Amino acid sequence: VPLPDDAARRSLLGTLLKDDRHSLSPAELDGALVDRTRGFSGADIRDLCRDAAMGPMRDLFAGGGGAPGAFRALREDQIPPISFAHFDNALKITRATVAPDGLVGYEAWDAQFGSAVRG
Repeated sequence: VPLPDDAARRSLLGTLLKDDRHSLSPAELDGALVDRTRGFSGADIRDLCRDAAMGPMRDLFAGGGGAPGAFRALREDQIPPISFAHFDNALKITRATVAPDGLVGYEAWDAQFGSAVRG
């Protein structure tokens, strides 16, 4: 299975964010995030979205501003939306897990043993 192309990464990001409140503009989502996730697997994109989604909670409780368990008292509308800055921070720690040269071996295996039906 090849890594997701631009359209697939955009679709994955949209699917993973569909139930989350976010303030990403179409340019940030369709351009910057799709570009910056080149080489990411579907699992890498899932991990990125998961980390970015924690950004608003980290912001709320940064510097020990909340008591343990205080997040349980928050209503959903009190939590800020996920922003591009949260993705920017998540991209500093979430990296592609598939090495480009590692794909060569998978592609060779697929050419020899993979399905004869190509999409």
